[in-house]
Amino acid sequence: MASAGPPLRSHPSSELDYFDIDDIIATQGRIPSKLEAQIYNLGFLDPSSEGNDLQAGAKLELPLWLAKELCNRRRKIVTVDIPKAYKDSYREIFKADASVVDLHRLGPYFYEFGTKLLHFDFEENSQMASSMQEVCFW
Repeated sequence: MASAGPPLRSHPSSELDYFDIDDIIATQGRIPSKLEAQIYNLGFLDPSSEGNDLQAGAKLELPLWLAKELCNRRRKIVTVDIPKAYKDSYREIFKADASVVDLHRLGPYFYEFGTKLLHFDFEENSQMASSMQEVCFW
């Protein structure tokens, strides 16, 4: 049986809820990101960085809450990619037999994290949303 972790709220939102502990934990999930600008004095965030600064083009896995703030309409400091568990290859597995997929292994807050990903302008947003709906409400 597919298990998504903690009980789902009746109205999950793509917006961040400052006072909701489940929301805080869900937004700690990592999202693949690429720096579009040099960032000074934060080289320690990238273990492969040799200097004190993060160079443009560096690839990092940032927490969703940070990636959301660094990738918005006003500033485009990072570009983000869809995490592996939400890509087309995994959606095909879910379509085949969602009842045997261990969502907890993919992330204890799989559904909550997925709804937060819909904030980003991915081309696959509609497919991700329908896949999460099929898997989590099977």
